[in-house]
Amino acid sequence: MKKQTALCLCCAAVLLFCGCRQNSGSSAPAPDSSAAETTAVPAQTETAASSAGTAARTTATLPAQRSEPVKIRVSSGGAELKKPAKLGESDVFLGFSEADKVAQIGDAADGTEFTLTPESVSVRSLPNTVYSNAVYVPHAKGTVFSVPVVIGGKAEFSLLELEISYDSTLFECTGITDADGDAACNHVAANSTVYLSFTATENVQADVGLCTLHFRTKTDEKRSSALKFDVKDIAKWNADRTVYEAVPYETAGGGIVTY
Repeated sequence: MKKQTALCLCCAAVLLFCGCRQNSGSSAPAPDSSAAETTAVPAQTETAASSAGTAARTTATLPAQRSEPVKIRVSSGGAELKKPAKLGESDVFLGFSEADKVAQIGDAADGTEFTLTPESVSVRSLPNTVYSNAVYVPHAKGTVFSVPVVIGGKAEFSLLELEISYDSTLFECTGITDADGDAACNHVAANSTVYLSFTATENVQADVGLCTLHFRTKTDEKRSSALKFDVKDIAKWNADRTVYEAVPYETAGGGIVTY
């Protein structure tokens, strides 16, 4: 990625300033954990009206695709639940459809086998899609895990302002790493929100790993939750690189399950 211009540094500074205001002044309410609980998060289709952040949005549910079932075997080290290898890079893993079976895995005896059906959504032809694959975490309190956040699909953008919210009753965000060179991240614990600003000198037409969020579980409950991706603004340079043009975007995945 090319070196950031002065514009990149300005956007990063604005981001940190906004983060400080959120921390010291009035703040948006933390996500409602009961409303966020889900085992498969549908994608959202939204369109930004302008690079000023005033968005006229429409939302559409994208159908989940079911793949061939996979067998999970419990061993002395537990059972590893993750995105199946048979799913391609453009397939966002939404999770396994059998939530009742998943809830049993954490307490199952060694040698027990479970058959689970992966659900996913393809972002190959979707515009500028912010997503993370579903993550399954053992339900013991204090378990640490990471969630990579990506923008991909049919990408063409140069500016992104993103808020990522999580359920602070279940998880503690312990840090942010692997941020792209054109992105600045700021976590405000009081808001349970990560603020991310991305500004490139040219339009990006490839998948970008925006950042990796690190969490620690605060409870030993078995729960389903999800990251919420709130795109505040997304745009690209116009043909003669004089102004930003709004571009469509979507969000997908984000599920976190303790089992």
